[in-house]
Amino acid sequence: MEGMPVDKQNNREVLGNLSNNNGQSSSSNSGNNGGDNPKNEEYESQIKDLQETVTRKNQEIFEYSFLVNELKQRISLQEHKVLEKEEIIKQNQEKIEKREEEIAKLQREKNSVEEQKNDIEEHKNNIEEQKKKLEELNNKLEEGKNKSEKGETIGKILVGAAAGAAAGAVIGGVFGGPVGAAVGGVAGAVIGGVVGVAKSASKAVKRFFGWFRK
Repeated sequence: MEGMPVDKQNNREVLGNLSNNNGQSSSSNSGNNGGDNPKNEEYESQIKDLQETVTRKNQEIFEYSFLVNELKQRISLQEHKVLEKEEIIKQNQEKIEKREEEIAKLQREKNSVEEQKNDIEEHKNNIEEQKKKLEELNNKLEEGKNKSEKGETIGKILVGAAAGAAAGAVIGGVFGGPVGAAVGGVAGAVIGGVVGVAKSASKAVKRFFGWFRK
């Protein structure tokens, strides 16, 4: 295609030279034999061939131009498709980035939920520990209460016995002999009954006074 303009120019030069030569030959030949020269037919044949060549070259140039335009259209179409694909890729990239942001947000929320879950579990464990400690304290309180009740009962018995013995000794000393022993025992029983033997002490008192009257 780059050589076509040169060929066209050369063809024009050849045609120009042939025309000049033909004009000169015609003038000279017309002077000699009235313009009837066999070379004229040869020149005309060459001119005709060159004209056909030029016409064919022009047709080829037209066809090449048509192909070039068609290729340009195809290239333009491909470029348009490339731009469309680039736009699609850009949109997909934006979607991917948006999805990645959503995933990162969900991951942060998940981590927060896990932290809250761990905190709840820790509070639950603390509550269980406090519950165990409360149960231990309740058990200790129950044990202390039981010990306190037992100690109070034993203390009352010991106090009652000591008071009865002391009173019996005093009363026994006053009356002396078997009568003092009997009186002391009854007095001890009476005083001990204040702690929890009131009925038996009352009976003992009645028996004592019944015996004493005899």
